[in-house]
Amino acid sequence: MNTLARQAAVQLAAEGFDVAVINPRFTKPLDAGSHEFFGKAADVIVTLEDHVLMGGYGSAVLELFNREGRNDARRAHRLARQFIEHATTQDELRKKYGLTVENTVAWVKAQFTETTALRRRS
Repeated sequence: MNTLARQAAVQLAAEGFDVAVINPRFTKPLDAGSHEFFGKAADVIVTLEDHVLMGGYGSAVLELFNREGRNDARRAHRLARQFIEHATTQDELRKKYGLTVENTVAWVKAQFTETTALRRRS
């Protein structure tokens, strides 16, 4: 997912978005310091996972921010909440379920748009 995230970040940066990619290397225990640093600086945090959300990296990030009393816009992009069949390659499954660079860029841009709209209402 790190490669996908970096490719999406390059495209987003070319469109004027200020982005950073954290490669967590491991999900538990979570590197709280890095996540807190970027969490304070970011308008939107997106986690990318090639599995379901519950109990994974995105869930750990959400729990970290909730413990700090921050319930602002935090999102996770992941596979469908269903049984995921076996495939010949990971790329085959990622394409089938929309975890592609193009879809990730579009999804992240939508999160920025939603966050901006929420701020205007506040």
